[in-house]
Amino acid sequence: MLYEVPALAIFIFLGAPDEDAVLVKQLGSSRAIVNWGKPSDAEQVELMKDMGRHWDFTKKLVDDAMANPGDNYLGDMVRIYKEDPSRFTVNYLYNVMFLMQFAGHETTTQASANGLRAMLSDRKQWEALCEDPSLAANAVEEILRYDTSIFTWRRIATKDTQIAGTDIPEGAKILLLLGSGNRDEEMFPNGETFDIHRNNAKRNLGLGLGAHFCMGAPLARMEMRVILEELSRRLPSLRLVEGQDWRFIPTLAFRGVQELHVEWDT
Repeated sequence: MLYEVPALAIFIFLGAPDEDAVLVKQLGSSRAIVNWGKPSDAEQVELMKDMGRHWDFTKKLVDDAMANPGDNYLGDMVRIYKEDPSRFTVNYLYNVMFLMQFAGHETTTQASANGLRAMLSDRKQWEALCEDPSLAANAVEEILRYDTSIFTWRRIATKDTQIAGTDIPEGAKILLLLGSGNRDEEMFPNGETFDIHRNNAKRNLGLGLGAHFCMGAPLARMEMRVILEELSRRLPSLRLVEGQDWRFIPTLAFRGVQELHVEWDT
């Protein structure tokens, strides 16, 4: 469920066929490893084939929309382009759609899986949600804080600065440890503890900050909230299958369990 639903949601947004969602999901996994993993030379060759297939899929999606724009985000972008081609190029549109097909669902899948794992590992948290579904929105924020799907990101300093007594020169390449910041005890007391009642969970860095805030944040939050509301309502006996071998996506920036097996009473 967590694998397909976020992809189907973004496909509605972009006007892509539902039947291609699983394919794009598979291609997206390869893309994450190419961009942020450490594949061998042989693995890179194979993974780049998937990157090419994904680019071809994206070009056809945009080209079809150029010929017949639909009632969706991509259709709106095409209409803007046709009204005034000086605003951006078709190649820009290819790249935006290529990005959104990945960023629009992969992170939501991973955050949802990480969050369910955390909640079901502590029955008190899960039972509290089942008893009070209004906790779902704050539970989403706590998930993004406690086990965000993007736990590091890179930046380049635009000017000389100093953070916590450390000098950072202009042009320095920085790896931001978002996962660490989300557990900063000065901001989040008992930060190592997962708590869906946390009153400042929304201060998390899981979706970025300021000019770099995630444009898809409202969609991701809504999807995760609905997932929690529906699962807790329909399957209150939901629990983790014991003895699972937790495997995470092998990349520098993304964090997400690759399989999450659950069971419940019928």
